[in-house]
Amino acid sequence: MKYLFKENTVDCQSAKYILCKNQIGKGSYSSVFECKNSITGRHYAAKKYSKKLMYGLEVMIRNEFEVLKSVSMTNSNILSLIDYFETDYSIYLVTDLAKGGDLFDRVVHHPRKRLSEVDAREITHSLVSAVAYLHSNSIVHRDIKAENLLFQTGDSNSILVADFGLARILHPYEKLYDVSGTLSYMAPEIFDRYPGYDYSVDIWAIGVALYFMLCGYFPFDCEDDEGTRNAIKNRLYLFYPPAYWTDISTEAKDFILSCFEMAPEKRPKAATLLQHPYLISTELKLSDSVEDLLSDTSRFSLYKDEIRRILAGTSTSSSDSFSTSKSSCSTLVERGRLESMKAGASSFGDLCLTPECVSAFTSPLISPALSRNNSVEDFLKV
Repeated sequence: MKYLFKENTVDCQSAKYILCKNQIGKGSYSSVFECKNSITGRHYAAKKYSKKLMYGLEVMIRNEFEVLKSVSMTNSNILSLIDYFETDYSIYLVTDLAKGGDLFDRVVHHPRKRLSEVDAREITHSLVSAVAYLHSNSIVHRDIKAENLLFQTGDSNSILVADFGLARILHPYEKLYDVSGTLSYMAPEIFDRYPGYDYSVDIWAIGVALYFMLCGYFPFDCEDDEGTRNAIKNRLYLFYPPAYWTDISTEAKDFILSCFEMAPEKRPKAATLLQHPYLISTELKLSDSVEDLLSDTSRFSLYKDEIRRILAGTSTSSSDSFSTSKSSCSTLVERGRLESMKAGASSFGDLCLTPECVSAFTSPLISPALSRNNSVEDFLKV
């Protein structure tokens, strides 16, 4: 079988992941399992791609891998790549484990079939903050949707933006021209091959996600795809039926309308949306929004400092590290990320110790370890 990650195999310390038998998620080409690192005891998610199903579409996995590499470990609301490896028949991406399900399930299983404005505001703030971070790093996601917004825990409104298979790293002034994404969330300019589109399509999708949270249905969905495309291109049926929207605040509706500006250049940037009145409440001040976005740089620096201590053999103990650097690893997800580094992984998705063996109960899958000899050194030069 052809190997997607073309690197020489080497002898290195092996790490073993034990995969749960039951799936926790499934896509067109992949299945997701909970897995446990037998060295650290930490639980993660293992996204398993079938090489047979992905034949001819390898660029999608490589693209997701490259994008995740560029942002992993640097933002608390973006899914991080913990490890990756492949066998003769499968490719695995090991990521943060989101235990709280996705936004779509949370809305449809809610007793009211929609969320409160308080919950919707908190979730939207996390989403906009993550998208602002992606855009500041020249990444357009292109598939922002409820199914790709995962909750870290069942009782939390803190999300992890996932599924970067359609994401792209854009060069200055670069435009995209292919029709990609999920129809219900697509911006109107995606249907026009000229003049192309860029980051603004993510802003439109944010508006769709908030609309769905507040009423439980999508703004432009029709009985067929052609009808949906027509509704999107003409911005039809907004806030309909009116009875569903009488108790929704003016600020929320204005936020949605700003995302649904027909001219892409008139849509606010993600960083600007953080300052929208809808996201500013007595509990969430403007200064907090901006500081949260900027703090990711300092958090990343703390991660790098900790990695240097690990390499030098002078790392603090787990408990000391978490107590003295509480702001840098305050969540269960972040603690899992840091512990994965202590077990031999660097940040940015470049893993030094790729497992030679993956165990699915009594059915081990043997894979040659891929070389990561220079991963940490390269990362520390960033």
